[in-house]
Amino acid sequence: MSVANDPATAVSGADLFRRAEVRWHETPTATIAYRVVGAGPPLVMLHGWPLWGFTFRGLLPHLAAHFTCVLVDLPGGGDTVWTRDTDFTWPGQAASVKSLLEAVGFDEYDLLGQDSGGMIARHLCLLDGRRVRRLILTNTEVPNHRPPYLPTLRRLMFLPGAAAVLRLALSSGWFLRSRVGFGGSLDPARIDGEFRDGIVRPLVWSGRRAAGHVRFLRGWSWAVLDRWAEFHRRLTMPVLLVWGDADETFPLPLAYRMVEQFPDATVRAVEGARLFVHEERPKAVADLIVRFHGPPSEQAPYDARRVPHASRGVRPHGRFHPEGKP
Repeated sequence: MSVANDPATAVSGADLFRRAEVRWHETPTATIAYRVVGAGPPLVMLHGWPLWGFTFRGLLPHLAAHFTCVLVDLPGGGDTVWTRDTDFTWPGQAASVKSLLEAVGFDEYDLLGQDSGGMIARHLCLLDGRRVRRLILTNTEVPNHRPPYLPTLRRLMFLPGAAAVLRLALSSGWFLRSRVGFGGSLDPARIDGEFRDGIVRPLVWSGRRAAGHVRFLRGWSWAVLDRWAEFHRRLTMPVLLVWGDADETFPLPLAYRMVEQFPDATVRAVEGARLFVHEERPKAVADLIVRFHGPPSEQAPYDARRVPHASRGVRPHGRFHPEGKP
């Protein structure tokens, strides 16, 4: 393991994340950014809305000694560069991630999906189930459930100027701490600091990033979500649901209802945590993931240096510039 990816030499998970090289994978309609941290069997990590790979920083000090963590910026989030032709639907996002993982060349991997990243992870299991050894979902969409505020918020994303309104709202400390903002997703006391600096402020400062998350939310489909009440039985790999028990967006009883739809699934509740359970209780979440994985597999170990670049030398070019017009 290189010094840049050794948790023993890092000040924090944020430091581990920032030290990791940004790598790129070119698809026909987007340039996918991803980072690789740690050593061990691959763990692919997919964030939700309106986040990016940085949201997993708190997990890295606890996971990097056990896994090669592959932190993907989904189209619409983080450093990934999208175009007018990018497919922001859940299946479309999953296809982009599958393209990346095929280029990297993992024989198998564990998969973590957080919030709406959990929907994309489930679609990826349909597309690439042969290689997904285990699936971990943290508080995420549940078939036939409509979270408070989200249906209205999604409709607002189709209005002209939605990105500008989103940026204006996120610049307000009152809004951030409200239940409509992030106050319902994590302890409001945790919003200032790394979360605000690393996740909120980039959306406020960058019209392109805000526009990407507008498209990200437009890509959701309640009809597709509800069909997963039947599709879950197709996911035959072991599944772990890690659930903050204080979440009002996806209440814990819904997790216990949904777990019955999988052939092989377990729920583990994290006391006092909300929607962003990984932000509030990173060590508890990481410990559950490590225990779920069990003893090291016989697969040849990876580390950040040994993971091939999906597209070596690729960088976002002129028409994909992150600050260009959507």
